[in-house]
Amino acid sequence: MGFYRHNLYLAFNFFVFRLAKLIVQIFGARALPVASFGLFSYLYSLMDIWVHLFGFGLDIAASRAHGLAADWRELWKKAAFWKLLLSVLGALIGLIALPWPYSLIFGVWHIGFMQSKLAYSLVNTLLYPKGLVIAGFAAETVLVAVALLATKIWGLAGFVSAFALERAVEALGLWRAATLREPALAEHWNCSGMKNAARRLFPGASWLWANQLLGILAARLDIVLVKMFLGLESLALYSLSFRLAEAPLFLFAAMADSTFAYFVRHRKDQESLYAGHVKKALVLGFVCAAALTAFAFLGAGLVLGPKYAGIAPFLAAYSWVLVLRGANMVSSSFLAAAGREKALLASSAAGVGFSGLRRAPTGPRGHLFHRGQASAPHRDASLSHGWAGRLVSGCFPVWGR
Repeated sequence: MGFYRHNLYLAFNFFVFRLAKLIVQIFGARALPVASFGLFSYLYSLMDIWVHLFGFGLDIAASRAHGLAADWRELWKKAAFWKLLLSVLGALIGLIALPWPYSLIFGVWHIGFMQSKLAYSLVNTLLYPKGLVIAGFAAETVLVAVALLATKIWGLAGFVSAFALERAVEALGLWRAATLREPALAEHWNCSGMKNAARRLFPGASWLWANQLLGILAARLDIVLVKMFLGLESLALYSLSFRLAEAPLFLFAAMADSTFAYFVRHRKDQESLYAGHVKKALVLGFVCAAALTAFAFLGAGLVLGPKYAGIAPFLAAYSWVLVLRGANMVSSSFLAAAGREKALLASSAAGVGFSGLRRAPTGPRGHLFHRGQASAPHRDASLSHGWAGRLVSGCFPVWGR
């Protein structure tokens, strides 16, 4: 399949994904109390951290085995077993750390998410975007339908359950697509050879894991800090603004994923593909940022309602992170496909260092706010640290290239 056709399929898949998430989260913001939506945002960000913490970089490590190892299919099967074991471990820790019933929902969500990420990477590497689109459309349809229904019945628990069910459906659909593309993947599943697969996958994956973990901490640690020091209502305002700003990311994600698949399969063309796509990502980032800034001041209040009347400056500020975020994603795909984990890790570490701008929210003279004690001006100033940190840290994978 041609590169641009593959990219078009991925863009459509991510468009459906982002549109469904946008509809559901706007619905949740309007239907749930502000503090409840803040708790959902905390669980959502904690899930991102959990998936990378326990994923151990196996998605990319297994993908790179395609074309390099004759038994890559067996490696994929063993990677699936290892991810299942790691996801169960993560679910058990979440069961202890989180309040009921969200701990149970979180565990199911985590297991489904881990398997869907691995299956997505496999189907994408096999250049089977139709499978991605079909599985993704089914999962997002389930998400929208269940969220609209379950939230009215069970409130926040029903809302979070919709996201858990979405990932379970996506995982099943993607694994089915993978076995249709490569029937050998459906044969002879067993646990023999797990140790040998671990010796082949985990050493290379360790650098990827460290990089991914640093990257997700740079992107999500501020959510934890806002919850700890400013409370759930401030977290709802903060997280909703950047999730709205991230709505156009399906365009950049499609570019990054399609280039990764082609970097793995067509290593001679990596340099030309990389240079061209970084330029396109920068231009597209400027266009999206300008459009989102206009929406922030002209339409956000009408869409979100009076509960989020103060979101405009935060949404407008974060929109400009997209300029570097797109180039970041393409650059990260290049480094990962080329096996340059150390360069990617160094760039992510630099990004985490600069994300220190998103420090723990402080009041006058640097004293930490206690939960709920931040005045509006100081709260707004503290939240603004997040935008600066995201903007600066977002560029480092480009320079790390």
